[in-house]
Amino acid sequence: MSKIQVKLSVKTISLFLALFLLLSFSPILALTVRAVNSEALLKDKIANGNDEEIKLTGNITIGDPGEEKNGLTVSRNITLDLNGKTLEIIVSSKSTNGIEINAGKTLTIKDSIGGGKLIAKNINNSGYVFSRGYGAGINTTDATLTILSGIVMATGVTTGIGGGDTGGYNRSDVNISGGTVNISGGTVTAIGGKYSAGIGGSWEGTGGTVNITGGTVTAIGGAEGPGIGGADYGSGGGIVNISGGTVTATGGICGAGIGGSALFADSGGTVNISGGTVTATGGTEGAGIGGGFGSYGENVTISGGIVTATGGDGDGSYDRGGAGIGGGGTTPGLKPTEPGTLIITGGSVMTKSGARAAPESDATRIATNGTNPVMRVDISITDTVKTNLEGVEISAGSYKAYTNKKGAAAIWIPDANGKEVTFTKTGYSAASKQVSLMTGRGYSIDAVMVASDANGSTTPDAFPFTDVPISEWYHTDVEKAYKSGLINGKSPTLYAPNDNMTVAEAVKLAACIHQLYKDGMVTHKNGTVQWYSTFMTYALSNGIIEVDLSARAGEMITRQEYVYIFYAALPESEYKVINIVVDGAIPDVSLSSTSKFAQRIYTFYRAGILTGSDVLGTFNPASNIKRSEVAAILTRMLDATTRRYLSL
Repeated sequence: MSKIQVKLSVKTISLFLALFLLLSFSPILALTVRAVNSEALLKDKIANGNDEEIKLTGNITIGDPGEEKNGLTVSRNITLDLNGKTLEIIVSSKSTNGIEINAGKTLTIKDSIGGGKLIAKNINNSGYVFSRGYGAGINTTDATLTILSGIVMATGVTTGIGGGDTGGYNRSDVNISGGTVNISGGTVTAIGGKYSAGIGGSWEGTGGTVNITGGTVTAIGGAEGPGIGGADYGSGGGIVNISGGTVTATGGICGAGIGGSALFADSGGTVNISGGTVTATGGTEGAGIGGGFGSYGENVTISGGIVTATGGDGDGSYDRGGAGIGGGGTTPGLKPTEPGTLIITGGSVMTKSGARAAPESDATRIATNGTNPVMRVDISITDTVKTNLEGVEISAGSYKAYTNKKGAAAIWIPDANGKEVTFTKTGYSAASKQVSLMTGRGYSIDAVMVASDANGSTTPDAFPFTDVPISEWYHTDVEKAYKSGLINGKSPTLYAPNDNMTVAEAVKLAACIHQLYKDGMVTHKNGTVQWYSTFMTYALSNGIIEVDLSARAGEMITRQEYVYIFYAALPESEYKVINIVVDGAIPDVSLSSTSKFAQRIYTFYRAGILTGSDVLGTFNPASNIKRSEVAAILTRMLDATTRRYLSL
């Protein structure tokens, strides 16, 4: 070997050795993970260690450290892997945070195996005290929190997750930023205290930047705080970007669902929604998306997703409610708040202003696609027997929307004559309508979709019962109940409308109503030994019946028993009073008796589900009930628009 070859070999070996040592010992290229299972070790490694990731190997509870001491302080960039364990931090001092992330630092939360929880709370209950940068469940002032997975629950005296307040009253010279909150997965619940957001800012602080790309996020603002955004006397709602996930944001009294707070704070900031399912509800006088009480609207851009924005109602003191999207309410006699801007280029956008909201504060009246005005088209879609169709895709060019459980949707399209709106749903024929919009006005479409068979041919949905002629008063009710999956016939072609209902049949129907209301569909199947056994079990476990009625399965049920069982199939909130039926007005039902049936019978009359068998409203409580009458009651229970008005 020549001297030149020897020198080259030595140099090559030296280079390989240097590269090996670099790869082996460089902290940049090798991730270090530290396992911790105690409070002391966790605090030490987060504050002083050099590991990039900390993994919990046991449940840890951190108690209250006392005044002006945070439950946990993150002083360097770190990833915390919950690893299926629970980290619970509860403090009770106004001047502390559950978790404090130091300025310029990042805390990343993940859960590598599932089931892990991070609980951070400030539970002080002695009243709000201005306290600069404190009081949060997780404080992100000038810092960054990133949540990748796991269950995160944060509750604050100020913000649930975000920046603390300025520590003073009307301190325009001080600015506390909400920092940056990134959520791409997991289940996150953030609850703010007085004057503060669930996620965002507190008194006089800005909302910072909130980026949500996935996960399930619930954010609830405290009194005068938004669900997500800025807070009282703040510098605005900051920037909220939502491109995925399921987001539910609810403002406290005077706060917006997403955006600004109350007391004449600056504008709500900027909200960009390009995907996900977003439900934003303002507190009293707050906008769904926009300003809180007395605050201006947002700069809102919606390019995708399913967005429902509902403004809070006005009350007796502050007359104006908040816009669905736009400005918050104001006191009587004051100029309505400005609506901000609204650009819609796609997505499903449903808005509703609160009671007594000022039209001038509603941003939807000036919505554009960035260049031209866009107009709202309200759409209602049913099948051939007037059953609402959920999940219908509606499209007009690049704009899309989907109907909800009530068969309703709204789509925003540029103002243009002859715009075609198309409806599509699996199992139904595609349909379209041309709309001619007038400048400054919206448009409504009521469409009926026809079922199609496997070959694509369209015929009205098959109705098999030959003993339910279309001329009978109960035909529509029986057809609706049959196509909802609630009732069957006595045979494939016979319904037997004049037969009496048995106890087992009544329990089955009540179980099906309960599941249809709760899950949106009926999946119950008959039992293998006794056909009614599965329904009896479901009804018992869900509180529809109080004892097993199998021993009476074949008996004819009385009208009062039927009402008693059916009442328990729906929550009390579904029995809104629409009729005046004073106590004792039903001739054969006395409220003064000890009968357990009477109160529920009166509830059904007052809700318009029952009307009686004559002009006096006679109920006949001990008589049996016909299958035709049952179908009518089913329809009225599930569709409030079919309920009857009367006065006894």
